Amino acid sequence: MCERTSSPLSSLPNSQLQLPPPSDAPTPTRKAYHPARALPFELNSHITIYFEESLYTQAFALLQSLVSCAAHANVNEPTFVPSAAQLALASTLTVHPASTTRTSSKERWSQADSALRLLRLVSRVVGPANAGFGHAFKFLRFKFGSTRNSGGQVLRNSERGEAVENRSRLEDGKIENQYAQGESLYSRAEDFWHVVGWAFNCSKLHPKRWERWVLWLDWMITVLEDDWRDREEVDSKGSLIWSYINQASGGSGRNRRMLRSIFANGTTKAVNEFREVFRNELKEPRKEDAERVKKREVDVDVEAEVYGDYLAKDEDEPSEDEANGTFFAKRTRTRDPSLRRVTSKASASSLNSAYDEGEQLSEDGPAVLGGSDSLRLRMRLLQLLSDVSIKLPDDFETGNELYTMFVEFIRPLPLATFQRVISPAAVPETFSIDAQTTLCEFLLTRSLLEAAAPATPEPYLRQSKMEECYLPFAATSHSVADNAKVSLCLETLLRHLFMAGKLTMRPALEFTIQEGIQNRCEKASDGVKKSASARRRDEIAWAWLLESGERLTDILGRLQP
Repeated sequence: MCERTSSPLSSLPNSQLQLPPPSDAPTPTRKAYHPARALPFELNSHITIYFEESLYTQAFALLQSLVSCAAHANVNEPTFVPSAAQLALASTLTVHPASTTRTSSKERWSQADSALRLLRLVSRVVGPANAGFGHAFKFLRFKFGSTRNSGGQVLRNSERGEAVENRSRLEDGKIENQYAQGESLYSRAEDFWHVVGWAFNCSKLHPKRWERWVLWLDWMITVLEDDWRDREEVDSKGSLIWSYINQASGGSGRNRRMLRSIFANGTTKAVNEFREVFRNELKEPRKEDAERVKKREVDVDVEAEVYGDYLAKDEDEPSEDEANGTFFAKRTRTRDPSLRRVTSKASASSLNSAYDEGEQLSEDGPAVLGGSDSLRLRMRLLQLLSDVSIKLPDDFETGNELYTMFVEFIRPLPLATFQRVISPAAVPETFSIDAQTTLCEFLLTRSLLEAAAPATPEPYLRQSKMEECYLPFAATSHSVADNAKVSLCLETLLRHLFMAGKLTMRPALEFTIQEGIQNRCEKASDGVKKSASARRRDEIAWAWLLESGERLTDILGRLQP
């Protein structure tokens, strides 16, 4: 039997595997970070000048040197940290197309990599809270409403107070640089979830942009995880992930929009809702760009005042007004896809666009969500939301409500992707055991299992519960895929019980496993005539169903004395 005291999720019906950790399991400890120390005025001014003159290599080298000096010292010794404006600029340059996919300049690419190295270093040495990431990485969150006479978008009166506050933030340590103002990631994006949705759209449609977004998103999620772990027990509402949840747009549909961003997969609906963040983000480097790089290598003579084209303006870069004074009225704004009709077909010059109008995203495997890296990042975000729902059920969603929404988005996934989401192999890298078993039970009880399966108020996963309520039953439909998904969920739950040493060999277990395998195969054999394409899909689903049944039987074999 699987005994343990109640937990924050214990109120969820049929939802939670509660297993005591092994006695020799290490106790999770909080990371030790150095206290932060602001840069002296003169040094900060010096670095700001570097940024304003676009001398990013020198600025990042100096900042990395200052932060790394304390990396091996006593952890109680304070270390210098970049200002909020400098951190936000580094975050922007990490992914901005002008410093990555829209240029052939090795120097610009190197600067983007240096920016990311600095961010990782600050995260590791000082930590998200001490470094002030909550202030540095706050999205400006301006909302605009169109008016007939404005000729564009204007700020609503009800939001002018917030606009003034955010303008003040820009003035705090202001850097006169387009990538620190109008072209900043935190000015261009509506909120964090806009960035998440667009990044995951890129994982499906624009591989070159995804190569850059995946680096930023992996770092950002790590920051969110570390920050939550440090604040969970003492200041959960001061965490960065809570601020991104609390400040998310979408009104009453806020939480559902967050899940849509996590599951964005390049469909027309997803691209319409989560559009590109930066201006001309999908443009490829111009042919003249490579020639310009060569010209810089041979035509620069500072003493003779010959600068090649370093002082020439890139036609893709915004004007000074756009980058500074008027960006408030020109930034990207995503809206609910139901409010407009916009084609998501990429332009001919887009970076490796895999999208074609009318394309059906029907392929199976992790590729349906952009590949393995994309899937892992999505699951880590789901885990974060799950953690927040446990800690702040009154302010966010209860676990019951959140996992019901999880089911809505995960239930329709193709079999191979579905299996990757619920596989025990995902634990503990992306999903905790409790979160995964809760998800599997919700999938079974809220969507997949036939009505004949009895309900139970038992909140914990036990062998008796598996035998009575889950193992003998088929899916609610005759779909081969649905019956395979039922089998995969049961397999995951049974494996977790087995690995926890909470499964014993007895006739009831053997009988219900074999009965369930037979019932699901019979339910899927409906004899209905189907098209050739449907038959091919069913053949694949049958393979999943039969192989899962074999693995369930294999678990029985491992229990034999």
